[in-house]
Amino acid sequence: GVCLSLIAQIGEQIDYLRFMPPRTEKNRRAWWTAVVMAGPGWVVLGALKQAIGVFLAVYILSGVGPAAATEPIQQFRGAFEAMMPSWLVVPLAVVLVVISQIKINVTNAYSGSLAWTNSFTRVTRRYPGRMVFVLVNLGFALALMEADMFSFLNDILSFYSNCAIAWVVTVATDIMVNKYVLKLSPLQPEFRRGMLYAVNPVGVVSFVAAS
Repeated sequence: GVCLSLIAQIGEQIDYLRFMPPRTEKNRRAWWTAVVMAGPGWVVLGALKQAIGVFLAVYILSGVGPAAATEPIQQFRGAFEAMMPSWLVVPLAVVLVVISQIKINVTNAYSGSLAWTNSFTRVTRRYPGRMVFVLVNLGFALALMEADMFSFLNDILSFYSNCAIAWVVTVATDIMVNKYVLKLSPLQPEFRRGMLYAVNPVGVVSFVAAS
């Protein structure tokens, strides 16, 4: 569940590619490297992080027990205690956890509010502002935190990964089959809002059926 749920992160990472400069002959190699690593290549970094996390969990398992072995702060402590003075372990672990949480929360606030805003605007034809949906995202995050989602995280990620795989397969099938095999849609994707339906029943039904 954890591995498959990260597939949807590719879409989030690709969103950053909008800020890429135009590709030229001079920056062609760097441009393609950035595109691949920030897009599909991100799964390589994700897999590496998961492998390191599993190693650290097993490494500290005998010391903290199975319940705490999956907590990042315990993993950082277990790794740092073998490399540095004990007085530095906890402060450094806290700093790393705080930095990672800031990165995660900023990314989620950006991508989540963008998705909420686009969907709401297309369906209702009203634009309440991004800040409204930043607060909506915050509300969901607080609700999940107060519900102790970490205790049933595997169930959540299993459900999420099922939806993520369905979404990826639906998009991939549309590109490979509808565009290139059946020629039912233009090869160039359409991004202009005026040319798109507010709700795409084909995509929604396909996604729900695949889920």
